[in-house]
Amino acid sequence: MMAAMIEGIPILNAGFTMIHHVLPAAHVTLDTRALTSAPPRRQMRVAGAGIVHNVVLWGVCGVCSVALHAALGQGYVRTRGAVVRYVW
Repeated sequence: MMAAMIEGIPILNAGFTMIHHVLPAAHVTLDTRALTSAPPRRQMRVAGAGIVHNVVLWGVCGVCSVALHAALGQGYVRTRGAVVRYVW
């Protein structure tokens, strides 16, 4: 969205939603005429910005996943698998 603003492409609509209350999703609707009439370099900057943000988000989720596994996986015995020790 910021790339479009910097490149002078008008933003018609933007939104955020949660798919199945778990997966975040965002969308941006740009002015098609302004985008197609822009020079190819500007078009690539706008298109590439979304890809870069997806890669960064993927990296952050990966680091969080590893950290969560390291923090919560301490109580499990890895050679025998998970064992239920007590049920209320």
